[in-house]
Amino acid sequence: MATHLPRLLEIADASTTLAIAAAALVGSAQVAARLVEFGALRMMHPLVSARLAALLHPIGAVILAVIGPGAITAFAMLHGAGNGLLTIAKGTVPLAIFGSVGYGLRSGILGAPVRAT
Repeated sequence: MATHLPRLLEIADASTTLAIAAAALVGSAQVAARLVEFGALRMMHPLVSARLAALLHPIGAVILAVIGPGAITAFAMLHGAGNGLLTIAKGTVPLAIFGSVGYGLRSGILGAPVRAT
């Protein structure tokens, strides 16, 4: 998605400059979300972070659909934040649910479908 994001934002009526600037904010949003997870969400169950991660992109898409091109930056930031939290959730949710015994194998099995495509 990262490679195609500037063009997708242009299709959503963003100028080329705005699309590139918004897409450039995705990485910063990922880092910011990981810092929030490390601080504020640290004491929460990992499923809370996973649910939040899964919701951020659709929330951004709805905001973009309702507001239009003026919400391009908000969409990119919410997309990036969700993506940043998702990378943490991929590791912490299986550990919290299944425990540490066989964690490596289980994580590999859960991640295999993504690598097969």
